Amino acid sequence: MKTTTPIAAAAALLLGAMPALAEGFGPGRYGPDDRLGALNLLGPEKTLEALQTVTEGRTYSLAVVTGPDTPGYPPRTYRAMVMMPAQPGGMTYGRNELRYLDEFVMAWPGVGTHFDGFAHITRGDMLYNDTPLTEVFGDEGVNVFGIETIPPIVTRGVVLDVAGLRGVDMIDVVPGETGHLITVEDLEGALEASGTDLRPGDAVMVHTGWLSLVETDPERFISLSPGLTADAGIWLAEQGVAVVCTDQWATDAVPFEDPEIVFPVHQIFLVDYGVHHIQNCYSQDLVDDGVTEFMFTVGVARWQGLTQMGVHPIGIR
Repeated sequence: MKTTTPIAAAAALLLGAMPALAEGFGPGRYGPDDRLGALNLLGPEKTLEALQTVTEGRTYSLAVVTGPDTPGYPPRTYRAMVMMPAQPGGMTYGRNELRYLDEFVMAWPGVGTHFDGFAHITRGDMLYNDTPLTEVFGDEGVNVFGIETIPPIVTRGVVLDVAGLRGVDMIDVVPGETGHLITVEDLEGALEASGTDLRPGDAVMVHTGWLSLVETDPERFISLSPGLTADAGIWLAEQGVAVVCTDQWATDAVPFEDPEIVFPVHQIFLVDYGVHHIQNCYSQDLVDDGVTEFMFTVGVARWQGLTQMGVHPIGIR
């Protein structure tokens, strides 16, 4: 990517460069053997709370269509090949002449709308809850924090329309300026404008409008992005949210707030606080309909040993 440096090359710079964690957060908050982080805040009571937000029964797709032209963080790509195996010469099966199509998909799970697990990001050689990289990395998938361990997620969703707060359809990225940085003040302002509140275990949808560039200017979309500052990430985590969704690919702001600190919000969420995030979430319909509170649900395919997975989050109003 034009505006970033490889994470591995910058790992040393990240160590010790982040703001201090608030007391009560970080390693061991949910126990020394915890693997779920803030998802521990979910359960029957949170599901029932989410159900109380449903007043119309209307559903919202919060995912984008993923295909070969979907822009992905390099070198991520998507390709599907359709075939008709074991059917030479147009053969059919049975008197009913059955034929079938199958497919082989070559894709990075981090293309399109996708869920990041704790195994995706390190701080140096450590992952969430002081778990060493040597315990996580495996030859055929990760040994710890695999995406197959993510439980079904049903919770209350809250929309923070930061673009609307600023009076624009899309928060733009202007070279040499800092307007693409989403600050604590932006989040607090959007929350106040929403007329609702944040509660432990919520899923937060941060709306910037950036996803609108996917079809009109995909190269610009994947090279830059409005996004959260480190302090904004910490603020969200300290509200006790379980999942943070963004309508852009990075969660972080690109260019970074500090050019020598690479994807800091990734580390804050996935390593320090145990908060999962979903990127490339489609939030425009929620914003257009004035939805600020809704029922959020997503299931992650249980593919063993993966660090990320494409998902289809759903909002219900």
